[in-house]
Amino acid sequence: MNLKRAAWMGVLLYIASFVLGMMTLMITPSSDVPPPHVWYVGFAITIILTGAFTSWYFQQEKPSLKNGLYLGLAFFVVSSIIEGLIIIIIILFSDAPVSLTEYYSELLLWVTVALMVGTSTAVGWWKGKK
Repeated sequence: MNLKRAAWMGVLLYIASFVLGMMTLMITPSSDVPPPHVWYVGFAITIILTGAFTSWYFQQEKPSLKNGLYLGLAFFVVSSIIEGLIIIIIILFSDAPVSLTEYYSELLLWVTVALMVGTSTAVGWWKGKK
């Protein structure tokens, strides 16, 4: 596994997901808690983008179930680091209340993570058996 390439793919995946997620939120009525359909759109975005970036990654790397799993875990680590930096910046430079417990206890967040890792694993397996 090429960790440097996986990390860059993770950064690009995060940016693409963030932009599409923000676009989804902009067309949704404002509220403190996003309505369920925003999460469902996010699930679709996660599957589509993770599949695309995983396929792109495997153009230059050997695809397999194991490598797909490792890539999905790399995506998770990269996105966690970026999220952590964003949360730290919000805490330091904003008066907005940030509850890490609330954020990380959201079940739908973990469903999104599972979809990301599962999609990359499935794509690695599928491309590897060809």
